[in-house]
Amino acid sequence: MAHWNSIAERKLSKLTGKLRKARVDAFVNRLQLGPHDVVLDLGSEDGSYLASHYPYPGNIVLADVREEPMKRGVERYGLKDYILLSVDGEIPAENGQFDAVWCNSCIEHVTVPRERLPHLSSRSFRAEADAHQRRFAEEICRVSKSYFVQTPYLHFPVEAHSWLPGIQYVPLGGRLVFSRYCRTFWFKQWTPDFLLYGMQRFKAHFPDASEVRIEWAFGLPKSLIAVRRHGEGVLGRVASEEQRRKTALG
Repeated sequence: MAHWNSIAERKLSKLTGKLRKARVDAFVNRLQLGPHDVVLDLGSEDGSYLASHYPYPGNIVLADVREEPMKRGVERYGLKDYILLSVDGEIPAENGQFDAVWCNSCIEHVTVPRERLPHLSSRSFRAEADAHQRRFAEEICRVSKSYFVQTPYLHFPVEAHSWLPGIQYVPLGGRLVFSRYCRTFWFKQWTPDFLLYGMQRFKAHFPDASEVRIEWAFGLPKSLIAVRRHGEGVLGRVASEEQRRKTALG
């Protein structure tokens, strides 16, 4: 008989696969994506999450700060291309260049370089991280005609990166110490470089979203998802108008 943890791992993997497929299906359906839409998969390393469930993987362009995982993903899944990002979060693309942006569990990590974490107070970390995240959100809005941005919810009882209850409320210094200590006994390795979103701050960073919805788990809000459909929202209309102008100029 298989060991109990092997059985648990298989069941958890199966459940996670279903949840991932459901999220990708929501992305396709809410943005009404088809076989000719080019999608920017932002911050997903090799792109395996989206590519495993998206019906048109040949239209996916990866964008991340490390090149090697993206090269492997393009080759393995037959993706369209990849873009190497700079650490400041700027996306080297034109306004409205992509039909859609998929950004899954990424923006909460757009904070500060990890080597700076021990040198920052909680207040300084939050201020710098919020500014970087706001800039990154503006870039998502700028380069896309539509977007689907998911991030773990601040007040879900079990923090998504560490799988520990309430660790997101601990000051930065305490989280750094605890993350190092966890490496000796905890099955989930993590670094406290994330700044999670509450609903108010998330809406403020995506003011032109068509909707900001909640993804639920066990009857509790687990994730926040900002969605902008093509042509909706102030920035979406600007990008669409610029694209129409370029087409007219030919």
